[in-house]
Amino acid sequence: MHNQKENVLAKVAALLSEQQIIWALGGSMLLHCNGVTDNVESIELVVVPEDFEKLDQVLSPLGEKRPRVPSPFYATRFFSEYIIDGVEFDVMSGLMLHFKGFLYRYQFDRSAIVSMLPVGGVFVPCTALEDWYVLYQMMPWRHDRVEALERYFASHGPQHPERFSVLRQQPLP
Repeated sequence: MHNQKENVLAKVAALLSEQQIIWALGGSMLLHCNGVTDNVESIELVVVPEDFEKLDQVLSPLGEKRPRVPSPFYATRFFSEYIIDGVEFDVMSGLMLHFKGFLYRYQFDRSAIVSMLPVGGVFVPCTALEDWYVLYQMMPWRHDRVEALERYFASHGPQHPERFSVLRQQPLP
């Protein structure tokens, strides 16, 4: 199944790159592509707010756009879910998480893109595993991913430790 997800990701990445949209891969697919986990439920993409509408115009014709379901954990500015060729994409911009009385704002911009990963003949911009380590800690239902990242960092070390400094610029609970 991951091959199908990688193929669809490559297709989407090519289209987004053509439109010069500033976006990056995050979440479980990022972890999978880095050998952290095999469990990929959906493909999470992060996009700058000014490109969210353009991204929606690219993705909407490719598949089914699902209605946004409100969540008490997220205060994300823009969020859309798409099913493209049987693969779920969660697209977010202005990601904000409620955790222990705090509102954490994930600052995504070009500087958050730390690598380009070859997937299906296309280069996919990627956020840092370190970003998702911090974000997943504020998602109590993602404890398994926090533990997987801790094991990964214990054996490989952080790849982008400078990201921790950037992420601490926002108040952390």
